[in-house]
Amino acid sequence: MRFLIFILFLIHYGFVFSQSRKEIDLLNKQFFELYDKDLSKANRFAQNALKKSRIINYKEGEGAALYRVGIVYDIEMKADSARLYLLKGIQVLKQTEAYEELGDAYNNLGAHYYYQFEYKKAIEVHELAINYFNKAGNVSGANRALNNIGICYKNLGDLNKALATYVRTYKLGLKQNDSSTIALSLASISGLFEQKKEWKKALEYNYNSEKWIPKEENYTRITVLFTRGEILRKQHLLVKSEKAYAEGLALSMATGNIERAQYFLRSMALLNKELGKVDTAFRLYEQYDSLRDEMYRKDKNEFIEASEQKFKVADKELQRLKAVESKQKTEQELEKNQRKLVVAGAVILFFAALSFLAYRANSLKKKRIQLAQERLEESEMLSKELHHRIKNNLQMVASLISIESRKADAEVKNRLQGIIETLQVMSNIHEKLYGTAQWDSVRISTLFETIREQGIGLLPHAEISIDSIDGTIDLDSAISLGIILNEWMTNSIKHAFGNTEHPKIQFGLKKNVNSLMLLYSDNGTSNENSEIIQVENGFGTKIISILLRKLNGELSILKENGYQIKIVFDRYTYEAIENSTN
Repeated sequence: MRFLIFILFLIHYGFVFSQSRKEIDLLNKQFFELYDKDLSKANRFAQNALKKSRIINYKEGEGAALYRVGIVYDIEMKADSARLYLLKGIQVLKQTEAYEELGDAYNNLGAHYYYQFEYKKAIEVHELAINYFNKAGNVSGANRALNNIGICYKNLGDLNKALATYVRTYKLGLKQNDSSTIALSLASISGLFEQKKEWKKALEYNYNSEKWIPKEENYTRITVLFTRGEILRKQHLLVKSEKAYAEGLALSMATGNIERAQYFLRSMALLNKELGKVDTAFRLYEQYDSLRDEMYRKDKNEFIEASEQKFKVADKELQRLKAVESKQKTEQELEKNQRKLVVAGAVILFFAALSFLAYRANSLKKKRIQLAQERLEESEMLSKELHHRIKNNLQMVASLISIESRKADAEVKNRLQGIIETLQVMSNIHEKLYGTAQWDSVRISTLFETIREQGIGLLPHAEISIDSIDGTIDLDSAISLGIILNEWMTNSIKHAFGNTEHPKIQFGLKKNVNSLMLLYSDNGTSNENSEIIQVENGFGTKIISILLRKLNGELSILKENGYQIKIVFDRYTYEAIENSTN
């Protein structure tokens, strides 16, 4: 009888174990069906599979779940955590004969190395992936890994090896009638010709690749459409490019791929700006910003939801404790002494649990605050170090040009001196940023004071004043304005004050009803300044002309009351700077 019971127990346990494995395998399978649509949900599936696998010691399920969690961290750009989980998953899978999972794990590890720009290491790992895919008889997986090797060769600059690898993948796909592989290899060949600027071939392979994409592979189709838009835009076929972007955007939105949708919106905004459709470009930028905000709100809501779930669990536990206490009170009349002991124990347990929960909550809060502070300090340190290095590199380039200019004739030396002064302006701006917590914008007052100090250094007895609105401006525009002002001030100092006893210079940004103006004036008596600025072949004139087009500004030169210059920015640039100065 006991033996029969034992046999029945083993059968029951085996059935339960088998069902648990099927459930874990299903969770791991569903991860790849979800991760490009709902990353947080896919992550929950992988974490659940990992937990269940460890309970029943199911190594294949555990290893598969581990590297899937690594994929999540990789998408979230948490490189260290991604690499840790990917390697852990491979280590566990090596204890099994799950060759297909091992091939996929190595393939994703190779992708991780690729995104960390470790292309040679990525090639080695993709080769291992091919070996395991071949062991598992997964031809499609081996072809994907082979195509990834081609991408690595492309980024290493070995275009011949890259093309040979893509062609090999394409032929294998044809031989095995694997449409996914064919589509992927053709898209990769298209990208290779795009890099070589052979636009006709790039488009031909791009269109051909779309014909082979399986109906359900939306991610690949979205990538192909985006690449097509980029190729057409580089050929200035803007209408066709906009059509490709619009189709890709619609598909991204329909499949919930918000991240890709942002890429399309940004490219469409830039394209419309090129077409002169400023209002449309501005509207697309607003949609782009809205999607970024939506992703932020989604992450925030998921965090709040998780916090609320933890609170509900704690509240449920609290209610359970209260129920126990209530039950004990109903037994008070039957066993008075026992009730007192039980109630006392329950109260102690209750307060101990609350104290423990409070302690844990406080401890976690402190850790989060500490971690946030450390990350903030690290970010500030890195931004300062970045601007410091840029400043040093600019100064080094200026020094090298200065050394070389000693060998040049007077005309070349004069031009090289202009380049050195321009580099000094850029260096000074980065030096100012080194002392702040900002790394992508500059205060207008800080920028103008830097230009003023540089002018005083060139002509100490000059009176240089600033009359301007204040606010912040993006780093790129700040450097452009700084170079323009430096050119003007240098020309004034060199050519305008020959007969002027008290040299004066004034400049600043002014805001009108619907325009923004950069004003500059001096009280020089010589006309050489204006003549130099208007020389068509002069270095200063060329660089100012380039920067004016970049800032969408219109230059006016006046000769009344000394020397006056005015730049009026168009509406698009005005709105960008106007928003930053409010």
